[in-house]
Amino acid sequence: MATDGDGDGARAKVVLVDDEADIVFLARTLFERDGRFDVVGEALDGEEAVRLAERLQPEAVLLDILMPGMGGWEALPLIRRVAPDTAVVVVSALGRRRDIAERATALGAAAYVEKAKLGSTPALVASVCTAS
Repeated sequence: MATDGDGDGARAKVVLVDDEADIVFLARTLFERDGRFDVVGEALDGEEAVRLAERLQPEAVLLDILMPGMGGWEALPLIRRVAPDTAVVVVSALGRRRDIAERATALGAAAYVEKAKLGSTPALVASVCTAS
């Protein structure tokens, strides 16, 4: 994880990507309260997510799958290409399905989490940032 420049500890830069404003608000709240992260960007679709990942080079991107325009499946390999050191955690309301987790991993995701378990994402993101 990156240091915050003040020597106060490590804070990972995170970009949140979801077309649902309530989910982005909840995720932002969870990450900000955790204290290990700086939410440096938010995107409503995959195209915007790719641009933010390239410009900001965050430690992690929390990426929804089903969005209007470019969805997460299309955006994931593009994010990996423009920000190869960024850990992408795929988040979806599609539930606990092995095929979805396997597809996410095959496309380069560090992890998959169900939206119903969004509360666990700061710990999960911290672990994949530390591992990369």
